[in-house]
Amino acid sequence: MVAGRPNIDYPAADTALSVVVFGDEAALTSRVRKVGENNVHVTAARNEVGEPVRINHGESLDLFWQADDGFRSVEAQMVDVAPDGLVQVRVKGEATRIQRRDAVRAPLGLPVRVVFGQTELSGSTVDLSEVGLRCVFRPHGTWATSSPSRRPGSRSGSSSTSTPASSRPGWSSSAAFRGRTSCTSGR
Repeated sequence: MVAGRPNIDYPAADTALSVVVFGDEAALTSRVRKVGENNVHVTAARNEVGEPVRINHGESLDLFWQADDGFRSVEAQMVDVAPDGLVQVRVKGEATRIQRRDAVRAPLGLPVRVVFGQTELSGSTVDLSEVGLRCVFRPHGTWATSSPSRRPGSRSGSSSTSTPASSRPGWSSSAAFRGRTSCTSGR
């Protein structure tokens, strides 16, 4: 088995992971399926819309997971892809307990409604913190139907949301609370 204690020194079987390839900022999702003698076997990494992302042999990775004592991370290296399709990664170094963000996020599913010009999107939060939220929208309509004088992510009045231009209905999105912002739960 991989040296150390499961879920402390390395992510244990059935643990959800965030995977960051060295030099990239995007966090990919994966899950530990089994722990072998030398390697941790994980599902193929996926991006924010669920598409598989290829990780090349030998690439350095950071693995992040939720342990009983908080969020942890460890460096790893992509070793191989097994015949069953699982990606084999080798843990390198010691895992550390971390706080990845300045504000703690709590997983919370609440209804979300965004009105932008003539466009209205409905969805739900993925998580919430004191400085922002992550949410997903149901796939209907497009941002393109909104008023041509404003684009997603533009500032308006005393409140502002940070919605990536690549955000489309059915995709995940984030919003940061700045200035005076009012939120209603839609209930």
